[in-house]
Amino acid sequence: MINVDSDNSKLFDLKIDDKPTILVVKANWCGHCNSLMPELDKLHQEMRRKDIDANIIKVDESALSKLQSKYLNNILGFPTIRFLNNNTIKEYNGNHNAESILDFCMKHMNLNNVMLGGKKKSRKSRKSRKSRKSRKSRKSRKSRKSRKSRKSRKSRKSRKSRKSRKSRKSRKSRKSRKSRKSRKSRKSRKSRKSRVY
Repeated sequence: MINVDSDNSKLFDLKIDDKPTILVVKANWCGHCNSLMPELDKLHQEMRRKDIDANIIKVDESALSKLQSKYLNNILGFPTIRFLNNNTIKEYNGNHNAESILDFCMKHMNLNNVMLGGKKKSRKSRKSRKSRKSRKSRKSRKSRKSRKSRKSRKSRKSRKSRKSRKSRKSRKSRKSRKSRKSRKSRKSRKSRKSRVY
């Protein structure tokens, strides 16, 4: 948690674009701001417990005159709570408690686990994506192999059937030739015998 006032206003420019930020503009004379401070402490502890990589920057009204930032435009009242991420500004208008502010920030953190737990969860998500891809590739490989094996089996069967058909035809043709020859030889023998008599 970073406190910015008139004495350390340069700290704001150093930290504002460092990571996702919960920006709170407050005034010491504001009763709502004073009641919000304990909730910000709870929010900070909860973010550390859940390993959420984000800043909480509290800006005092005394520093506004020294700061020229697009994130501090149109401050109409106190406290003003904004969530900053990837050069976008989301205005918070909900309840002033740690749970509600955290829920609001979580909705605007791209929901891709990049800010939750740093790099650990992103690695897990990458691993899960890789495992899904590998599973799909394995299935596709298996299906390809099965298709190939089916095709090869079919081709083998078709080849065998063709060969068997050819062999049958050749056998039949051989038999028919033999029968024709035998008939011819018988006829010739008969004719010879008749000539002799």
